Amino acid sequence: MPSLITAKQEKATISTIKKNYSILANALLMAQNDNGELYTWGITKDADGLNLVTSNLKPYLKIIEDCGVGEKSDCAPGDNGKFKDLTGRKRTEDFSSSDYYSFRLNDGTAVAIQLKTKAECISSESSCMNFYIDTNGKKYPNTLGKDIFYFDGYGNGKLRAAGIDHSPSETGWAAQEGWFTTAWAMYKENLDYLRCPDKLEWNGKSTCK
Repeated sequence: MPSLITAKQEKATISTIKKNYSILANALLMAQNDNGELYTWGITKDADGLNLVTSNLKPYLKIIEDCGVGEKSDCAPGDNGKFKDLTGRKRTEDFSSSDYYSFRLNDGTAVAIQLKTKAECISSESSCMNFYIDTNGKKYPNTLGKDIFYFDGYGNGKLRAAGIDHSPSETGWAAQEGWFTTAWAMYKENLDYLRCPDKLEWNGKSTCK
């Protein structure tokens, strides 16, 4: 029975990742249609930049709780912004800090936006921002690769799941901490990196079975 519950929970997690990828990708596309390519928005890695980006995205998102930039932690991913990685270590990053703009969508997903610097976001091919999502809000485990995942937003308005082309079996792979698990969950449609990471290859074996 526990294995059936786990399988059901993981299926729900994957479904939520895919759903929110579609929601955020569409919001970026629509905002870009209104305001030009993302890298031309004059993004700066501060509260002004976060407010600018989020104000452009808001018309295309169903936000039920808006926590803004470091104003409150109620709707930040994790446990009031705090979270762990897959090694069990508590991370020093805090989604409720002034580095992030956080809000909650109408399906309960908590989202935090983090911007890159103006020097980094210089072209259509540049990575300009990260979207972090917590698929079950404040509920545990509040852990990378289990209920916390992220996407990269590029200067051309395209959204990319973190970890594409990376294998869980790679030495030093970020999935060991959970940073690069989003693409695996989305495209391989499992969280088997939690069970047998040494056996999994992006272009090879994709399940523990």
